[in-house]
Amino acid sequence: MGRTLLPPTALIKQEKEQWADYRRALRKEDRVVFDRLFSRALCHSGEIACAEKTYPFEGMLISMLIEQEKYISELSQRLLTLEGENRQKEEAGTPAALTLPEPVPFRS
Repeated sequence: MGRTLLPPTALIKQEKEQWADYRRALRKEDRVVFDRLFSRALCHSGEIACAEKTYPFEGMLISMLIEQEKYISELSQRLLTLEGENRQKEEAGTPAALTLPEPVPFRS
C-alpha cells in the first residue's frame, strides 16, 4: 500500500510548525512578515499538491514568490501611472508634486 499524504493545507501548517524556533528568534515586526509569507503559500495550496515531485516547502516558496511578484508588479504599475501623471502636469506648466495614493494593502 502507498503512504497517506497530508492535505496541502496541513503540510503548510506542519512546515510552519517546524520553523517555530526560527520564528521565535525573529523580531516582532519580522514575525508578522514571516506569518504573512506562510499565508501566501496557503493561497496556492492546490498547486503545491500538484507539485508532488518536489518537497512541500519548495512549492510553498514558489507560491510566496508568485504572490510577492504580483504585488511588486502592481506597485510598479501604480508608480508608472503616477510618474506619467506628473510628466503631464509638468508639460502643462503645473508644478508636479508627486502625490502618492494610499498604500495597497498586501493581501493575506
